[in-house]
Amino acid sequence: MEELKRNVLNYNNLSGRIKYSAEEIKQAAKNLHEMHADINTNLIKSITYPLGKAFNKIYQGFNIRVQETLDLKRIIKENNVVFVPNHQSHADYLVFNYILYKQFNITPYTAGGINLNIFPIGKMFRNMGCVFIRRSFHDDPIYKQTLKSYIHYLMTVKQHPIEFYYEGGRSRNGMLLKPKFGFFGMLIDNYQRSQNNLLPSNGKPLVFVPVSIVHEFLPEQQSLAKEVSGFKKPPESFKQLFGLFNVLKKHLGTVHVRVGKPITVPTQIAEPKKTTQSIAFSCFRAVANGIPITPVALSSLILLDGPIGGITWESFSNKANEIMTYLKSFSIPLSIQLEKESWSSELKKSLKFLTANKMLKEVYQPKLAKNYLVLAEAHRVEISYFKNTILHHFFLPGLMFLVWEQIRNKTVKNMAQIEEYTLEKRKELKYDIYLPSVETMWRLSSQLLSFFTGGKVTALEEVFSLAQEEFEELGERLSIFGNFFRYKYEAYYVGTLTILNLKDRKFNKEEFFALTKEIFQLEKLNGHVIKHSESYSLPVMKNTLNYALNQGLVRRDNDFYEIADEEKVKAMVIKYSQNILDIYQMNLRNTLSYQTSTGPFPLMANKLSGQVLRPM
Repeated sequence: MEELKRNVLNYNNLSGRIKYSAEEIKQAAKNLHEMHADINTNLIKSITYPLGKAFNKIYQGFNIRVQETLDLKRIIKENNVVFVPNHQSHADYLVFNYILYKQFNITPYTAGGINLNIFPIGKMFRNMGCVFIRRSFHDDPIYKQTLKSYIHYLMTVKQHPIEFYYEGGRSRNGMLLKPKFGFFGMLIDNYQRSQNNLLPSNGKPLVFVPVSIVHEFLPEQQSLAKEVSGFKKPPESFKQLFGLFNVLKKHLGTVHVRVGKPITVPTQIAEPKKTTQSIAFSCFRAVANGIPITPVALSSLILLDGPIGGITWESFSNKANEIMTYLKSFSIPLSIQLEKESWSSELKKSLKFLTANKMLKEVYQPKLAKNYLVLAEAHRVEISYFKNTILHHFFLPGLMFLVWEQIRNKTVKNMAQIEEYTLEKRKELKYDIYLPSVETMWRLSSQLLSFFTGGKVTALEEVFSLAQEEFEELGERLSIFGNFFRYKYEAYYVGTLTILNLKDRKFNKEEFFALTKEIFQLEKLNGHVIKHSESYSLPVMKNTLNYALNQGLVRRDNDFYEIADEEKVKAMVIKYSQNILDIYQMNLRNTLSYQTSTGPFPLMANKLSGQVLRPM
């Protein structure tokens, strides 16, 4: 510990601040003691076997894919490596580090929340390389500089990889969270200082390695569903550890891990803030692009987005076939189960799992002689987590359906209006999901329309030249994706209604969120616009308030908000309600066509060997 103190407390970014104050030196030493970690290889070796036995009991397996031509051991030997995974579960730390050690003999130092430093697992985690970090330290510059110095010590002296979860916490609703810049900034600033001889250097480049982690099922699934609906998260405690024994009774499917291409930090940085944000978002995009589609996520997507209470087997089968065609044609990553020729049987297994856990029931209607799949209303929020993990992969076809709808309604009549409308919709969605760059969006939109029209359209503006029958067929093919983002317009509808109800006074965030929940419940009881419980989500409501602020619907004064343009808010309420009803109407027509036919797009079905799902 003394050697550690000598190194860390003498780095000039920290020593320059504390050297004239004995009290500050003491405080820095205390901070260092709180956050320091060790890598006890004997402990790691001894715990690997029982941990593997526990994993074999609750998981079907771990599927890890490393970017082709990427030699992880060589990359680590030649570079200062930082792993940046997304964060779905408390199990991420154990699962990913178990895989790194078991398959590659790699032991990183991992940044973890200090809330996990509880008896008796806190000491064990610390000796497995967990660096316990406070949730917030913006008002404590000494703590920040101590952490920066310690990270630099771990990387350049200990020469182990660093691992941190770039979202800053677990995703409560399954959607990827935007990157937090703090840890990126510390690492990049340290590297820049070392390049300028202001900090010791080991002469190695700094690289970030994006990692996509997807759980088919989560140990804390139910608690996350409660939190996303507005319930407060209970603090971690010794008592909660007893819940781990219940986890051992669960079957959580497969964990999928994708290790992406390293992102190298330039040696000379002219604009540190801009470079930090660029690298953080590059990691974010790489993680998003690496998220594979799992059977339960795809099943949840189809089941949640039916416009009526249940969905027939025929409709489910045809929708699954159509979506799989799109996914394979655009090289969107699939889980190992869906890569098989027998992917349909894997979807059936996911439906059986949902049924066994009482999230789904199969209803047979004897007079219709058909099976219907009906989701349990009480579990829709929980199931929406799975859907949300893959929702960003469907942004473009969903957006193109909305554009098609506007052309059909003659709301947009030329390319300039299409661009304006498309960019507006992009703004609405960017607060919640990963989006490609604008340039990439235009390029992929043309490819998408070419795919769905069989090459008749190669650019967005050519949609106007389609014959009426061809135009309607394009709409039918896109409509399967049109309902996926309904939740967002329902959230905006509830949010703007809430702002109208608060028009006569200032309000804070807590008051806004409390009233959004009341209004949502009333609108759901009404049933005209809001249909299902998963449309209310606290994270989405937070983003809705941010969007309202950005669009000038409200203004902010310190911690309080007030309505800025009442007429504009009223117009938005009408607009979003109409958006929702339009999506429902087209989706209903689409579902009815699936339920009364053997498959509307036989050519597309043939591309996937014509697989059709059969009842369980």
